[in-house]
This record gives sequence, C-alpha cells and structure tokens, in this order.
Amino acid sequence: PPDHELLARVNTHLTVDELRRSLAAKNVELARAHELVRRAFGRYVSEEVAVSILQSPEGLEMGGEEREVTILMSDLRGFTALAARLKPREVIEFLNLYLESMVDIISHYEGTIDEIIGVAILVLFGAPVACADHAARAVACGLAMQGAMSEVNQRLKARGAAELEMGIGIHTGRVIVGNIGSSRRTKSAAVGSNVNLAGRIESFTTGGQV
Repeated sequence: PPDHELLARVNTHLTVDELRRSLAAKNVELARAHELVRRAFGRYVSEEVAVSILQSPEGLEMGGEEREVTILMSDLRGFTALAARLKPREVIEFLNLYLESMVDIISHYEGTIDEIIGVAILVLFGAPVACADHAARAVACGLAMQGAMSEVNQRLKARGAAELEMGIGIHTGRVIVGNIGSSRRTKSAAVGSNVNLAGRIESFTTGGQV
C-alpha cells in the first residue's frame, strides 16, 4: 500500500509549487497593467505627475506648496491663419507634427508640461520634480525648441503648408504647485502671478525669439 504520509507531502509540495507559479504570473500581469496605466496616464498629465500619483496615494490630495520654478511659455505665430485654410483633419495632423517635436525636446530637458492650449505650451522646470538648475534647463530647452523649428517647417512645406514661427518667454519665480479642482475633477497645476508674467513675456516676443 502507498505511504499516505509521503503522498500527502508530495501533494503539498505540488500545491505550493502551483501557487508560486500562479503568483509569479499574477505579478507579471500586474506589472504590465501598472506600466500600461503609467504610460496612458502620463500622456494626459505628464510622466512625472503620473509616476508620483501611482507611487503615492498622497499625490491625489488637494492643495499645494510654494516653490521657485522656471516657467517656459511658447506659442506659434501664423497657425490661426494656416488652420483657417485647412480641413479639420489637416489641422490636427500639422498640430501633432509640431507638438511631437516640441514634446520630445521638453522631455529631454526634463521639463513638465503643465498645459497645452491649442499651439501654446506651458512648461515647468523644477516642479513637480525639484532640480537646482531649473533656469538653465529652461533656457537650453527654449533654444533647442527654436532650433527644431527649421525641421518642423521643412516637414510642413513638404505637405504644402506655410512656414510657422514660434515665440518663447521664460521667467523664474515662486508659484504654488499642487492639485486644484474637486474630488471629481483634479488637475496638477502651477498657480500665481509669475505664471501670468511668463505668458506676458512671451506675448512680447516675435517669431524666433527666446
């Protein structure tokens, strides 16, 4: 007759082994789901904000803190006139062509996109991730963005569109950085007169200026 005690130990070992394999598979599945959420969420709020919220539930709390940051505001000249002559699909295509180039550069210099309003981009350096050289990063980013406009215009011309120009304003100052809104709709944002001042500086620029 079989050794019942030995058989029980073998069955227990198999059960534990199956549980371990199942747990490992679930962990892989969970990691993939987390990565998908991070990537999808990061496309709408910014990679830095998405990571901070997913890593810490406190990232969803309302309120903020005062911090010195550098604010970069960019806007296109001539896009409104160009869009008036295009079909809606073409407007989106040209806008995405421009934004794809600019967003890559902003990410390279570790800026956080606070807002994209049409063809205007508001970028923060030094928040939500603090860095000591936020002003230098913003200036380098602005120059790189202007340098990339020649390639953007080449691609626009290849599609039969007119060339565009971009103005950039940069300002360093203290702002309130945090979550604003309500429990149903929240936005991570920078608030304060220095944000408005960056916008006003940009409004005085001509195409090609930083």
